[in-house]
Amino acid sequence: MPSIVSRRVSIVVLASLICLGASPALATAAERSVIVSVVDDKGQPVEGITVKDLELREDGVVREILRVERATEPLMIALLIDDSAAADSATREFREGAKLFVNTIVAAGKHQIALITVGERSTLVRDYTSDAAALSSSIDRIFARSSAGMQMLDAVIDASKGLAKREDTARKQIVVLMTEGTEFSTVHDQTVVDAIRRAGATMHAMILTTVTASNETEEVRTRNRVLDVGTRTTGGRRDHLLAESSVEGAMTSLARELLSQYRVVYFRPDQLIQPEKLSIRGTRPDITVRGRTVAGK
Repeated sequence: MPSIVSRRVSIVVLASLICLGASPALATAAERSVIVSVVDDKGQPVEGITVKDLELREDGVVREILRVERATEPLMIALLIDDSAAADSATREFREGAKLFVNTIVAAGKHQIALITVGERSTLVRDYTSDAAALSSSIDRIFARSSAGMQMLDAVIDASKGLAKREDTARKQIVVLMTEGTEFSTVHDQTVVDAIRRAGATMHAMILTTVTASNETEEVRTRNRVLDVGTRTTGGRRDHLLAESSVEGAMTSLARELLSQYRVVYFRPDQLIQPEKLSIRGTRPDITVRGRTVAGK
């Protein structure tokens, strides 16, 4: 059995090889990474983030951050739009906000977006594409469905299953643009959250609060738990919009944030028990850092 001293020496040697750029197979054996968003107190992306601006822990243990770099992987975004009866008065704002989001994302590179509506049932309106004109045309044909409730949670599961089949090199995102109308999905909240995590996706929710369900049913409470846990633990954001006029600004802000993310590469020593929880924070008081809280593989 190797002595404690020999194990320490092995770790030091491995860290030295990583710094010197030695054998790729060996150098990357203990490297892990997490995608994060870094914004200021106004919610705007922060440029020039470096190693010294961040602190990362796994199960409470500080990990050495090796480098911070721009996340350049293509975005793969499932955009879920509420077209239930509750969204009737916000249809124009939802359309314009969605088109601004689509045009900002697609113009920035080889990113793909799919459109899914959630009123009455989960419906794939446009499969993943980088064609901004096709996406905008599909958005213009979205209308609120009379007397229809939402199947938001079913749509999130469908979006997660679709993303799970896509290449793992993509930055997978689920973006929900919704009111607080009636929910008719009957799935368990943990089932939805597990589906998001299996897909390796990050969930974001833009919630218009001017329309709310007439009574808070168990389905609505389940949806609220998913919106909380699903966004918070995957490194996403959840915005409560107080007016229809806020939709366009919120969707544009989210698009800019996604286009300005960082990949944080850190060192994890070899260990038998893999960590479960990850936390990352800014060391500066003027920044907020969002990243997933599950350590993963």
